[in-house]
Amino acid sequence: MVRMTQLFDLGDQETSKEYYNESVRPRVSKLPNLVRHEAALVQGKPLSGAETTLIVDLYFEDEHKMDEAFASEAGKTYSNELTARNTKYIHALESIVLS
Repeated sequence: MVRMTQLFDLGDQETSKEYYNESVRPRVSKLPNLVRHEAALVQGKPLSGAETTLIVDLYFEDEHKMDEAFASEAGKTYSNELTARNTKYIHALESIVLS
């Protein structure tokens, strides 16, 4: 299984929760091949000093399925949303789930 972790800085927990419910959840639910997704609000300040308020994890069966998902219309719409909004989309990490 492959996981894409997306980090956001949206200023505060309430704004992060609203953004997740109104923008992220409806769009990722339309991604083909998505096994599941999880979202978490960050509490406190990260040790690195980077401001992160929302973490979204997207799980796919494998890298090929993930690539297909983001090449789809739903994937393009979601990707465009990340870059078009005045959102501080910090980083995305791809990892292989070990357990």
